[in-house]
Amino acid sequence: MKEMKDTITIDNLWVNLQDHEGETFHTIKGLPFTYRMENEFLVPIRNGAPVKQSLTRQNFERALGLLPFNGPGEINNSIRGPAYVYALLHDTRIMA
Repeated sequence: MKEMKDTITIDNLWVNLQDHEGETFHTIKGLPFTYRMENEFLVPIRNGAPVKQSLTRQNFERALGLLPFNGPGEINNSIRGPAYVYALLHDTRIMA
């Protein structure tokens, strides 16, 4: 993951997130989710309904600066929606 941190920027990451909006991803526990993009926010969707937290672009930028990390528990105190952020930052579709 260190190599990806060095090559992906927040702008590239945000474009990749926009490109894969609506696709199914899985948390580290295997729970499926999708998301929709709303301006500078990513809204995770579980079981067909948006979760109560929107994730900002700045949230993902902070998370990029913390890479590598081994699970959502490592970023739980500093990143909003750690399970979703971890899943997305460890998916080859997003980090390409």
